[in-house]
Amino acid sequence: MYHTINAWEDGSRIVLLGCRITNPLADDPPSPRRGTSPTIGFLRLEPALYRWTFDLATGTVREEQLDDTFAEFPRMDNRVLGRRSRYSYHGRMAPAPTMYFDGLVKYDTDSGVRWSYAYPPGWFGGEVAFAPRIGSGAEDDGYLVTFVAEATGASEVYLFDARNIVAGPVARLAVPQRVPTGYHTWWVPQLS
Repeated sequence: MYHTINAWEDGSRIVLLGCRITNPLADDPPSPRRGTSPTIGFLRLEPALYRWTFDLATGTVREEQLDDTFAEFPRMDNRVLGRRSRYSYHGRMAPAPTMYFDGLVKYDTDSGVRWSYAYPPGWFGGEVAFAPRIGSGAEDDGYLVTFVAEATGASEVYLFDARNIVAGPVARLAVPQRVPTGYHTWWVPQLS
């Protein structure tokens, strides 16, 4: 596991959401790759969404795989960090020898539904940041913001409605110079 999404208390249980890589060693003969999957050094990147429930009263752990899409660098509405959350937003990994995000995935971890958006061919995104809509209360009432870059050096900022990523970006802003896609982001509201 490289990245978690959130964790919260539920009575005598702790619930943890994150991305798990079942077989992380790239050249492990007993653990064949599932198609083309990226690697970093000796590590295989085949992350999938999981939920763990730690029952403190019984000392047991329940592990559930929620999806099998390779997706990582999850983000959520940080206003509910440490409390029960429902939605997370992940970069979808391209079938390539190195790590590229060729799209975006939104998960509803309550219902098990997922939505996806694919970037245009040849364009790859970075980790998304969730920016709450001013005055919003719902954890998916806001925007997703990410840099997207093309191999030619062109860069754009994509802005998605977090409630409907399938519709594509609500705004695409050209950046006058190359901005490489990044792996860690954070939304900071205007400081006064």
